Amino acid sequence: MNMKDVHSHTFIAGVIAPATGNTDANTGAVDLAGFLSAEILFSIGAATFTGANTIDVIVEHSDDGVAFSAVEADDILGATVAAGGIVKTFDDSVGAHTAAGYRVGYKGGKRYVRVTLDVSGTPSAPHSVVVLAARPESTPADDQI
Repeated sequence: MNMKDVHSHTFIAGVIAPATGNTDANTGAVDLAGFLSAEILFSIGAATFTGANTIDVIVEHSDDGVAFSAVEADDILGATVAAGGIVKTFDDSVGAHTAAGYRVGYKGGKRYVRVTLDVSGTPSAPHSVVVLAARPESTPADDQI
């Protein structure tokens, strides 16, 4: 196996399609069965955030895909988890924001995850989310073309 082969070890398991808007969006229940880890990738485009115009990125998890609870610090890599499972907040502390991508790892023990973009006010920032299921129990992961 080629050391640079990430393709055989990842699967796009959930998305929030690229959009510009001021409404909340979520990935729905993302099933991680058959995978040992997940990486959550999100991007927020250029925007000016103020006290009233914010976006919170929230990660929740579940055993059954129905009853979700907020992740805690021990469940996430690469971010400080705030109350309610918030892994990143775009607000007036960010101010004028240039387009950027972010990632956090999920290492919790639940089968399902869900990512929500909680939008307040009218930030009108382009945004998207991809949940990558990784390290399949059997390789290669299915192709998605």
